[in-house]
Amino acid sequence: INVIQENISDENFNVERMADILCMSRSSLLRKIKILFNLSPIDFIRLIRLKKTAELIQEGKYRIGDICYMVGINSSSYFSKLFLKQFGMTPKEFEKQYQTSKEKVKIDLTESLIERNAAKNDAFADSAGADASLLQKSYLLQRLYINRLSRYAYF
Repeated sequence: INVIQENISDENFNVERMADILCMSRSSLLRKIKILFNLSPIDFIRLIRLKKTAELIQEGKYRIGDICYMVGINSSSYFSKLFLKQFGMTPKEFEKQYQTSKEKVKIDLTESLIERNAAKNDAFADSAGADASLLQKSYLLQRLYINRLSRYAYF
């Protein structure tokens, strides 16, 4: 996570570069991130960038157009599309909501990941007819991994 945050403004930062910095193969990095977060490395990088974006919008020091370049996304339309997909509102709506409430809108990365994993587990149970107790155990294990990880990494 620190590697991503250090290179957040570099639009050329990608999975290969991250693997090189961490002295890992691309496939090893994929396996580790997939196990911990149930995301691909590129999706994980995007998620960290979007979380940083939300924090910068909440600070209120920068315009949204500038923030998109600060987090390494060169296209403002692509940035808006990613933000909408992740948070369910456009960056402008997010900014307005924050300004009107004057409370910090909490963006909890770990809860977001847990909800995604739970949704994927539910979809798997529906399609495969898997045992619900087994899925519940899987969900609890994922939550445990994410909670342990969040103790050592700052989101």
